[in-house]
Amino acid sequence: MAKPSSPSDHGATRELPVKAMPQSPFAWSPDGRQVVALPDQHKAEGVQLVDTITGEAKPFPYLAVWATADALLAEFDEGVLTLRPDGTVVADASLVDPLSGPIVLGPPAA
Repeated sequence: MAKPSSPSDHGATRELPVKAMPQSPFAWSPDGRQVVALPDQHKAEGVQLVDTITGEAKPFPYLAVWATADALLAEFDEGVLTLRPDGTVVADASLVDPLSGPIVLGPPAA
């Protein structure tokens, strides 16, 4: 089970019924009620959107990060998809020319 903070950082702790590994720090929804997670952190398949209150896990079509309370972003081919929490694609920002480097969703790469 995932714990969002620990006593050493003076934050409140609680156990969450999440039986999968959050795929990044940006996988948590802004309100903390959902997380994009992988059942096996060594494989990028079987992505789930997990309700952190009930532990209910639903299949999710892409590894994604939260952009807003109702939108996620996911790398796809040579572009970025904007998704709803139900997995519906609402926008596709595909690139005409291939990139010379990876697409990074989150903080700038070091």
